[in-house]
Amino acid sequence: MKNSFRILIPIVAVLVLLSANTAEAQFVNGSFYVGPEIGVPSYGTGAAAGLLAEFPLTDAKSFGPGILALGIRGDYWTTKDPNYLYHFLAISAMANYHFPLDKGKFDPFIGAGLGYDIVGTTQTGTAPVSYKSRPFFTAQVGSRYFLTSRFDFRAQVGFGDCYLALGFDFRL
Repeated sequence: MKNSFRILIPIVAVLVLLSANTAEAQFVNGSFYVGPEIGVPSYGTGAAAGLLAEFPLTDAKSFGPGILALGIRGDYWTTKDPNYLYHFLAISAMANYHFPLDKGKFDPFIGAGLGYDIVGTTQTGTAPVSYKSRPFFTAQVGSRYFLTSRFDFRAQVGFGDCYLALGFDFRL
């Protein structure tokens, strides 16, 4: 986990400097948001590394006061017990609802979706396998904080593949 932060922090600093615009309106339709994340997986140990992509489907006020968006997320992590080394790849699709805030840099959202865990194992002992591939339901609440109009930090908590995920996104 320390190595992840040692790599992630300089990359974020450079990207913030390269995308220096003033922060403006939050999550907007017609854009595509994509970025890496690190998280605390909902089972196993260690840290998950992943990628989130999200695309707004509606304009503000066409689906309530906020914006409805579709997201796709993938996270990878490993965990070990005395008998196996497990490799997890969790892929999920979710719908998120972004709440409007007047001229704010914060973009709060809530969402739910479905996913599938693909589990691979390397046997190191003789006990039965503890984890198997499976579908899962995911739900989360979170927020983005826009540093510029095209760059934000993201934090979300929930359940499904990760209890906590921190990342940053670029608006394309």
